[in-house]
Amino acid sequence: MVEYTPEVTYYNASRSGSGIKYGIIVFVILMAWAVYFCYRAYKIYLIKKACTTEVFATVAKINNSSHANDFVRYKYRRYTAIYRYEYNNQTVTGSNNCYGSMKTAKKIQEGDYVLVDIDPRNPALVYDDLAQSAFRFFLFTGIECTVLAFVTLITFWLT
Repeated sequence: MVEYTPEVTYYNASRSGSGIKYGIIVFVILMAWAVYFCYRAYKIYLIKKACTTEVFATVAKINNSSHANDFVRYKYRRYTAIYRYEYNNQTVTGSNNCYGSMKTAKKIQEGDYVLVDIDPRNPALVYDDLAQSAFRFFLFTGIECTVLAFVTLITFWLT
């Protein structure tokens, strides 16, 4: 009787190249998000840099807008504040388009008297606690996306 022994060939799928391809795709997507978040943080930093004059202002209104996206099924709220203050003997209504967190928005109420930074060349531009909250969020999220992107790339590369 002839004995048959099957020949076994081992194939390392992780080194086939498809793993690193997926790693590169995930890396590029995460880095795109990181660039977006860091860009948003940079834009807020420019507002902070331009707002060099401190004034006392009254919180005229706190805007609370709710947004929902059915595609990814999430809902979030955005908070901005509108301020009234005196600058160069004129009453100015100022704000910014930076959306702060709910935690920060709860610290201020309509009618509160707060200290804000304004741009002397454009007195309607304000840097406030909500803008600072948004800056921190965008900066830290951008850093987290960058770290996660490199960890993902290294993980796919080594496996």
